[in-house]
Amino acid sequence: MGENHFDHHPATTKHEHDIDVDENLLAKLPQGSKLKSAKGAGESNWNLTGHVIFETREDKEEEYFIKIATGALGKAMFAGEFASMTALHSSIPKHVPRPLSWGVFATGDRYFQLYTFHHFVNGRRPSISSLVSVTASLHSAPSSLSPTGKFGFEMTTYNGNLPQDNTWTEKWEEFYKNGMTRMMDLDAKARGESKELKRLEGDFFDKVVPRLLRPLEDTKKGRSVKAVLLHGDLWVGNASVEEKEGANEEGNCMLFDSSAFYGHNECKSLPAPSSKGLCGSGGLHRAGGAGGGSETKQKQMI
Repeated sequence: MGENHFDHHPATTKHEHDIDVDENLLAKLPQGSKLKSAKGAGESNWNLTGHVIFETREDKEEEYFIKIATGALGKAMFAGEFASMTALHSSIPKHVPRPLSWGVFATGDRYFQLYTFHHFVNGRRPSISSLVSVTASLHSAPSSLSPTGKFGFEMTTYNGNLPQDNTWTEKWEEFYKNGMTRMMDLDAKARGESKELKRLEGDFFDKVVPRLLRPLEDTKKGRSVKAVLLHGDLWVGNASVEEKEGANEEGNCMLFDSSAFYGHNECKSLPAPSSKGLCGSGGLHRAGGAGGGSETKQKQMI
């Protein structure tokens, strides 16, 4: 990344004000419901997040979590995220908020997503053991196998506001190269071309990637990589612990803000600093091992 990477990253905004709702959003609530409140809640970089409380016609109070974004980029980001979260929820429903709906407001170029609301323990992150267990469950669930047998995803997903190249490929090496090429192109577009990165790019793609990834798919030695569903943006800010009665002392680990794709189970496993309490020494190794580690000694976490 360029020296001014964080100059291009919006500051985290805390949301506390009332949210304007209209008939399109109200239509997504259970029939006969009465809206009680819709207020900002939480913090985010790219969109507005909030807490919707309503009363059903059975006089039961329900809660939804809402995300709001604007413009064509917001629409594309939400389409990818909703598809990602739907896929994750089908594999590990106890650890992912249930996606309810996404759509457009009746007025303004605004889009929304609705999920079940979960109360998180403030400032607490999952333990290594609980996060590794949930991640392994995701990667090993029968529903997590790639529906095409290939690497990729059904649509473009976004890491923040950066579109990922999810083009279906037969080989993991090819998919990885496509993704890294996209990131390098986006970085050059945002900050200008880096002579140092350009100099390293040839060796990286022509020597480093083949040396580390190609042996994983050496059919002559009986090796292959199975494409499984990945969160796609698993870091300290996208996992938390739910306040839930009956949960064990570690709490219930919840994952959110996914930008999913089908890839190698060790890709993007817990890339988080131990100082944040999400991943300590050995966390990467344990996460990879939980889902079946590579046969090669080299790590493909380039």
